[in-house]
Amino acid sequence: MTMFIQLEDGKPIGNAVTEDNFRLLFPNTSFSWPFVPEDIEPQGFGLYDFSSQPDLGAFEKAVEIAPVKNEYGIWRQTWAVEPMNEEEVAARTEQEWGAVRGQRNFRLSMCDWTQLPDAPLSNVKMQEWASYRQALRDITTQSDPFNITWPTKPVA
Repeated sequence: MTMFIQLEDGKPIGNAVTEDNFRLLFPNTSFSWPFVPEDIEPQGFGLYDFSSQPDLGAFEKAVEIAPVKNEYGIWRQTWAVEPMNEEEVAARTEQEWGAVRGQRNFRLSMCDWTQLPDAPLSNVKMQEWASYRQALRDITTQSDPFNITWPTKPVA
């Protein structure tokens, strides 16, 4: 999909618009296909291309910075990687703890059957499963939600 961005003094401003919206801005103008910068820029717009955000560490964030014009005259979205501030780190850590609790709850639910009185397990195996389940419940006592050591599931 072709995207366009408004130019002011030869630099992009604002947000990108779709081809349909671009054409609505110029209802009485016909443009060549494919679009080329030489035809679009006199209208105060440039061709625009989105890019993928960079890979991030646990406490990094991607910040969009000024687009860069490539060798074909197309403006390309660019990113900078910055460290998170204390508030963002705390929120990201809490989010990860939520994911850990979700994984823990799933693992617990998958072995609920082992604690039923009519479970087809010996007393020794039932105790192994009970110990495993307690280790799962104790997961949140670990200090780093990004580096969890999960207990080993007993063999049924």
